[in-house]
Amino acid sequence: MMAASGLLLRENQGFQAVRRVLTVDEGLARHSLTVGFLAMGLARHVLSGDAGTLAMAGMAGLLHDVGRVGHEQQGHDPEHTTRGAAYLRGLGLPQPVVDAARSHHECWDGSGFPQGLAGNSIPELARVVALANTFDKVYAAQQPRVGVFDALRILAQAYRGCFDDRLGQGLVRLFR
Repeated sequence: MMAASGLLLRENQGFQAVRRVLTVDEGLARHSLTVGFLAMGLARHVLSGDAGTLAMAGMAGLLHDVGRVGHEQQGHDPEHTTRGAAYLRGLGLPQPVVDAARSHHECWDGSGFPQGLAGNSIPELARVVALANTFDKVYAAQQPRVGVFDALRILAQAYRGCFDDRLGQGLVRLFR
């Protein structure tokens, strides 16, 4: 998350968005931090891995659900992606961060939302955040708690076709 903090120093408006995500709800804060860290780790394995890429991945993961703020009590809320993207765009944050907020529920096979994008038409950083987001949801939902590799197995079975195989392999390498 240190790399993401470097980006925040350059993107002053990012502080407003981070404060919004981390102070509204403990569950959202924990999820956002986890997705930020996972996105950075995954970016290190499957993207260029340079400091700028890692910072962008951390910021995108941290802010991907900012559109849920003010709507925490809603269960399924597909509009959070477009609300979040509009908010981040309004702050002037980098386009990859905006794209990740808008497209982190898009699926490789085209079955996602809000636009039904498929394959390489989904922005790369949004694909990274989507996998990190879904892994955290799967891992956190298991009761009783399962190990990381059991969560990876569940993810692979339940979400077959939803993620770029290259990213899935990177996620497994992240936990080796």
